[in-house]
Amino acid sequence: HTESRPRASAGCTSADPSSPVIIAQRLLKAHERLVGSPLYLASPSLRENVTWQRQGRADILVHEELDAILSEPTPAVLSTVFQITSDDFFLTSDGGYRGPTRFHPSLAEVKPTCTGTIPPLDPFRTDFARALDNLRWLQDQIATPTFHLKRGVLVERPHQSPKLKVCHVLFEVNTCSDSASQPTLPPEWSLDHWPVSSDAARAELAAIKDAGQLDIVPLPAYNVEGNLIRPQDYRTALMGAIVEVHFTLTHWTISARASEEPADVYVADIQYMRVLVPP
Repeated sequence: HTESRPRASAGCTSADPSSPVIIAQRLLKAHERLVGSPLYLASPSLRENVTWQRQGRADILVHEELDAILSEPTPAVLSTVFQITSDDFFLTSDGGYRGPTRFHPSLAEVKPTCTGTIPPLDPFRTDFARALDNLRWLQDQIATPTFHLKRGVLVERPHQSPKLKVCHVLFEVNTCSDSASQPTLPPEWSLDHWPVSSDAARAELAAIKDAGQLDIVPLPAYNVEGNLIRPQDYRTALMGAIVEVHFTLTHWTISARASEEPADVYVADIQYMRVLVPP
């Protein structure tokens, strides 16, 4: 299940979502749904269902069955479950932007990110190792033979558990033709009320509003009850949570520059996120 654009609310409220019994039932229900998907990252059949396709200067992972039907490559939407870590958490309403940097020259180019590690509860705890194996295999299928460095979606550091890194595109070009077909969200999800946490971000957000060329894209993240999480609540609602996340995968080849060696870079863009166990 994926959501193309956020909605304000959905579903119903559980009487006690923190009950161990309710949590176990919720995890089992989610697992039963995900294991039936050919794009579940831990699925033994995942490798048979996806392939890399060139699109412009990048490669995108596509669902082979859909790719055979559609006239142009359509990204495969993979799914997995992990626990969002407190370190490397930048999945906030401004991605922690404090001013221009080499990787984020402007607020408009910021991609809020977070990392997820092995969830502490079964059945997803057992699945995580297989998900990592499949991810490594996917990377290897498109990796540049002469490159030694892989960056992006898979974070592996000495003496730490492996983590998956996902990101969110915060701004998109404003296309009037699309606006009429998109659901209207409450004002707090609009550019006029979007929260940022630094003077630099506030100044650039004001300039973005004045230019009128970009729209804000709320993170498609939902709480246990199925309600869209407010931008000011991203940190408290998501950091430490066990979440179901759906994402696309893109590969870029980055040439050597200055003192840096060339690298294969993999980007996982969030399409949908649902809290299964709150922080």
